[in-house]
Amino acid sequence: MNVVYIILLITLWCNNVVSTTLEVTRLNIFGANLRDGNPLPQFVDMTVKARTIDSLDLTCPDDIWENLINQSYPKLPYLVLDNYDRDGGDMKTKINLPVVVQESTRLKAIYSLNQGGKMLSLFDKKLNKEILFRNPVFQPANLGRLNAWTSGGVEWNWPRLGHSVFTSKPIFAGKLKTKYGEVLRIYEFDREMNSTWQVDTLLVDSSNNEIKSCEDVVWIHVKVRNTNPDKISAYWWTNVGVQLQNKTKNRVILPADYAIISGAKLTKVPFPLFDENKIDTCGTFGPGILDHSYPSNYYNAHENFIRSETKTDRSWMSLHHGDGFGMLHSQTKELDGRKYWVWGNDIHDVARMDFLSSPGHGHYIEMQAGVAPTQSQTFTLEGEDTLEWTETISALQIDPEKVEGSYDDALKVVNETVEENCNIKTFMDMNTFFSEIADMEVEEVLYNGSGWGALHEQMIGKVLSPGLQFNKVEVDNDLTRPWYELLSVQGTFSNLSLSVPPSSFQVDIAWIDILHKSIEAKGETWLHYLHLGIAAHHRSDYESAKELYTNAIRLNPNSIHALRGMALMSLNSNDPQNAWKYYNKAWLSISNKFINHNKNDIKQRLKISLAREIIAFGISQPRSIISLNVLASFVNNNILISEELKNDAQLEIAIAYINLYAHNDFNGVLEYLKKSNVAATSNLTPVMLELWQEAQWMKKSDSEGGKVLTLLEKVNVSREFPPPLNIDFRGAT
Repeated sequence: MNVVYIILLITLWCNNVVSTTLEVTRLNIFGANLRDGNPLPQFVDMTVKARTIDSLDLTCPDDIWENLINQSYPKLPYLVLDNYDRDGGDMKTKINLPVVVQESTRLKAIYSLNQGGKMLSLFDKKLNKEILFRNPVFQPANLGRLNAWTSGGVEWNWPRLGHSVFTSKPIFAGKLKTKYGEVLRIYEFDREMNSTWQVDTLLVDSSNNEIKSCEDVVWIHVKVRNTNPDKISAYWWTNVGVQLQNKTKNRVILPADYAIISGAKLTKVPFPLFDENKIDTCGTFGPGILDHSYPSNYYNAHENFIRSETKTDRSWMSLHHGDGFGMLHSQTKELDGRKYWVWGNDIHDVARMDFLSSPGHGHYIEMQAGVAPTQSQTFTLEGEDTLEWTETISALQIDPEKVEGSYDDALKVVNETVEENCNIKTFMDMNTFFSEIADMEVEEVLYNGSGWGALHEQMIGKVLSPGLQFNKVEVDNDLTRPWYELLSVQGTFSNLSLSVPPSSFQVDIAWIDILHKSIEAKGETWLHYLHLGIAAHHRSDYESAKELYTNAIRLNPNSIHALRGMALMSLNSNDPQNAWKYYNKAWLSISNKFINHNKNDIKQRLKISLAREIIAFGISQPRSIISLNVLASFVNNNILISEELKNDAQLEIAIAYINLYAHNDFNGVLEYLKKSNVAATSNLTPVMLELWQEAQWMKKSDSEGGKVLTLLEKVNVSREFPPPLNIDFRGAT
């Protein structure tokens, strides 16, 4: 065999090698310490209507009125993630985020495995450019359904309104080999609606001539599945965070006939030319008709749901930075909604972006695509049905002069470039390919999510989804163990489960039925009644909840959750004094031996969460109900004597409250507030603004010999001494 022939064979072999890679590793960045969920279940009044006829302007077209979300969404069965610090934004502490890196010769994508599979970064190696907003730090704020949420990257929001319950949780990651290379599959089971979701992503190497025209994109294929026999009202939005790289020249271009804009109500306006101040009169920035395809032309934060009356197989939206570089997000027709979110340019909105990142690095907008026209709506997914679609994200290079000036002219240029970069035939062929592999089982699980999918499969006796492998995750043993006990031959809770506070809850009707059957077959325990009480409370069935909590206390007088539940029942009955009594009983049930110093320990987290809740409740009540002396006594006798509690950033606010109102230490409180850097995580946080204002008034009064300030004098003090931005983060809570 001659040398030339050998070289030819090697060349042919190399041209058919797929060099895309997947690697699980760790990303070392500055990050907050996010601890496990709040073990006190958080309840939402399910009878409250979120959308009414008054929520929309009558000019909104017919499709905006369909499937309106008309109730508040619960937190349960999930635990709220409200225990974290500011070590990310302050760049104090380095953490190691578990990630999977997906790489081809052209692109490099990084996915955060403990943040719902969020795509943290998409880097174009040929252009040496980051396509997304890659947040340089991990810094949560209270913007997610379960509180902790981080800005930047690409997130997958399912199954209900808001930043997903998975946004700060681990998910499963697996891989499967295909003719185009290794596909990364991100997936999880949703306990709230008994559904599954998966995101398949693929980078195609340049050696693959079949789809060479689309080599510079990350392919994304989403499939959601309703595992129930009955239909569900579902919600999906893919949220793409893109950095604003130029203060005034960034421009959003996408097919648009009009927009539905959020203000006092959803309102239809022309896009991109409209008068923002008719929608939101806060501020006086740029009054009159402005081109709102430029983010710099917004004064206040706004969500813009962009509507096009022309329906095509592929839709897209783009952001251009004014230097020839930009981002393109394309979707198949299943995603009918498109949203362009901008924070605004007033000082507070800019500060909120930095609050979510590090100073000067947090400026971004969000380009989103969803199934329904707006985020005030759901879509129907029938029983045992699925919905799937394909998306791509890539860099977009266009002469900057061609995307300035007339919006229609810019739109035409971008539309032509989209087709040139990745033609529609290839796009739809890839959509077919992904549909064909969507139910192929993953060949290897690279990272484990939660143990709830495996538990649910055991309960229903069948596989949830043919392409998804749900492992029984050992790290979740304490969470899932009590529920496996109910499914076992044992049929009831073990002595171990009965000896510790519960750290997980079930509110689904199937689990309620299992709890009742367990009582009938094996007898009652306090834990049975507690879980049934929490489920009734979750359904806003307060009479049943009260009876069930009472039964739990009868069998276990020291049940912290049941005593706290009775405090909430008292509040619901407008009896705050009885609520304070039950809160104190719950607190007395926590002894020092009940606690260790591991901040992720269930008992320690329970103590901190209960202390925060009691203090926030006490502060919220009129002093005729909970006197300042009673509140101060609780703080002095319980918070100040505990190292863990008095150093908790949230409880420091309570200490400042007592120092101001009980001791008139306005100077000390003002100094504390100026230096404070509290994460926005609890009902105590808004108290900081009240303390600032009251302390400034006290200081002014003291400087004038104790004079009682008039209303106008108070107003003038507030104007002269506005709260510092480090405590004025109302948009990030």
